[in-house]
Amino acid sequence: MFNDVRSKKIAFVCHCVLNPNSISDGTADFPGTNAEIVKRLMDTKVGVVQMPHRHRPCSISYLPFW
Repeated sequence: MFNDVRSKKIAFVCHCVLNPNSISDGTADFPGTNAEIVKRLMDTKVGVVQMPHRHRPCSISYLPFW
């Protein structure tokens, strides 16, 4: 398809995993951006699609799989 340097990898990430401050129910466990997750995505050269918040507790287990 393309002959460039794209990794052709994409991670779909709920925005409250990237930024726990977006959670309003008091369950945030990081003071700001989750740098460990962001660094891992950057190090592995994965594109990121930020998913919307569904106004319920955020966890990887809640991510829908289409």
